[in-house]
Amino acid sequence: MPIRRVVAAAASLTLVLAAAGCSDDESVFNQEAGECVESISDLGTEISELPEADCAQPHDGEVIGTFTHDGDDFPGQEGIGQEAFEGCAGVFADYVGVELIASTLDLFPISPTQQSWDEIDDRESICVAVGQNSEQLEGSVKDGGDEFEAPIAAEFADLTDSCLGGDGAACDELYNTSPAESVEERIGASCGGRDLAFETVGACAGAAG
Repeated sequence: MPIRRVVAAAASLTLVLAAAGCSDDESVFNQEAGECVESISDLGTEISELPEADCAQPHDGEVIGTFTHDGDDFPGQEGIGQEAFEGCAGVFADYVGVELIASTLDLFPISPTQQSWDEIDDRESICVAVGQNSEQLEGSVKDGGDEFEAPIAAEFADLTDSCLGGDGAACDELYNTSPAESVEERIGASCGGRDLAFETVGACAGAAG
């Protein structure tokens, strides 16, 4: 059966996902915006189904749309993860009403594998909004996104500007020197909003190069 690959979200860059599955769940290929996902932490790295949830009840994520990849050749798992994040970040802003980098939510893309790409011409990544630090959601996130209220601390303003401008080394320094769970750390960890798909946080300079 063709499967898709889970791409780690910003708050879960070092998360080890446990394998799980349920035959009564919704096929990952039939997801629509507005459908909620019961559990993210129980997903494996490659999945064919998502556990559905009532959006009015506590749940881990909400499907916010899809992003369609271009090209005939599979770009590799790292490449498709990068494309999925960048494409889903735009979907996130349109659906939630807040830019991802400024949001109190995170993004959890689910992208095609080489198998699904080759065998069933799968070109769509599923974009899922999730809570930060594994916090559960309750209700829909559509047009309901909150922005960080905390301003950028003055001592990190230059590093933050450089990171958001594409300087990977600045992002790594920002992540390593800013307070834990601060908005500055979040910006650094996400490489300025360019890519949340790293297995190791703080690899912005290498990825940019």
